[in-house]
Amino acid sequence: MKEVIPKFLDEARKDPTFGNVDVNLKFNKPEIQIEIDRLKAAELGVSVLDISQTVQLALSGRRFGYFLMNGKQYQVIGQVDRNDRDEPIDLASLYVRNNRGDMIARQHRTFP
Repeated sequence: MKEVIPKFLDEARKDPTFGNVDVNLKFNKPEIQIEIDRLKAAELGVSVLDISQTVQLALSGRRFGYFLMNGKQYQVIGQVDRNDRDEPIDLASLYVRNNRGDMIARQHRTFP
């Protein structure tokens, strides 16, 4: 998309039909591809859904709800501290509970 969007915008700007051509898609957010070893997860009693939800809840900054304290309402936002989620290796610090109630850590493999 990084290569196609500028060409598309150039062509769209040449067409008088479009008054103001712009795009709000930004490529400035870090991204990582995570591959789950489904066989290993099954052996450990961990579902892919549990792994997915753990990563999402740890990194998303999602609002879980609200609470009241001293007459003020506060949001409850789940997210691992910034210092503990800036590098791919930080995923190693996340644990997932398996179907027996044990806490399972990411198996030791190096990131590419």
